[in-house]
Amino acid sequence: MKCELERAKMAGLAALILTLSFTIASAGFIETFSNGSDDGNWHLTDNPDRLLQIEPGGGNPGAYLHGQVFTPVPVWYVPLETSPTHFLGNYSAQHIGRIGFDLDIFSGTQAPNRAVTLDLVTTLGTGDFSQGLEAYRIGRDISTLPVGWRTYSFALPATSSAIPPGWVLLHGDGTPGTDADWRRLMEDVETIGFELGKPGFAYPALNGWDLGLDNVRITQRVPESGPGMMFPLTIMSLVLLRLAVPSRIALSRRWRSGRNIPIVGQALPLPSVTERRSLSEP
Repeated sequence: MKCELERAKMAGLAALILTLSFTIASAGFIETFSNGSDDGNWHLTDNPDRLLQIEPGGGNPGAYLHGQVFTPVPVWYVPLETSPTHFLGNYSAQHIGRIGFDLDIFSGTQAPNRAVTLDLVTTLGTGDFSQGLEAYRIGRDISTLPVGWRTYSFALPATSSAIPPGWVLLHGDGTPGTDADWRRLMEDVETIGFELGKPGFAYPALNGWDLGLDNVRITQRVPESGPGMMFPLTIMSLVLLRLAVPSRIALSRRWRSGRNIPIVGQALPLPSVTERRSLSEP
């Protein structure tokens, strides 16, 4: 009885350690707009005559932020100086590694060379964009407007000491930024935007836009010490589980014919899982 109790304790400890190891790799925040929540005070327009409201249903799933605007390039954004919010601040200190969101384009203007772009901006505390820095990364093409909810995700190595591949960094006057500028921006992101267009392209303003935004998420990247921490935690959990499970349970029963003897530890096929439809950047 005592042995069984000790095994149960070790199994529980192993499960806790294994859960902790995965939690270290996946910390972050997600805004689902449920119960009227809107971390970031997300905007599509400042025009009070245009729709901007949280809908209780129809999202991906549940509630979502519904906005309408008449402009060539709509941008979902967090206004400058919004506080408190998880979506602004010192990305480097928070080890931010990815930003994503779900988008439904109910209607809009279809045009060539249109894509979803992630914009990060700082005024360096001046409140003047011309004195600040802007970084952007162009994502998936939406020249043919997609139908229904789609997920867009951007890798963002905020702790990088250099401008990451795929990113463009500019000063407020349009001149190219440096690696040092990237580090300065990551230490003080003052506004963020999801732009439905490529910077530098001109688009027609033929129709208004009717858009839905949901599941806006910001995820922490595993710190450099993360894999070094997770590996011993995982090994420890496996050792504890091995001690917790009696050896006789691990042995497979032999078939009476003496054939088809399962190998101890042999992996068994798992049931298939329907993957969520996602448009993710590497």
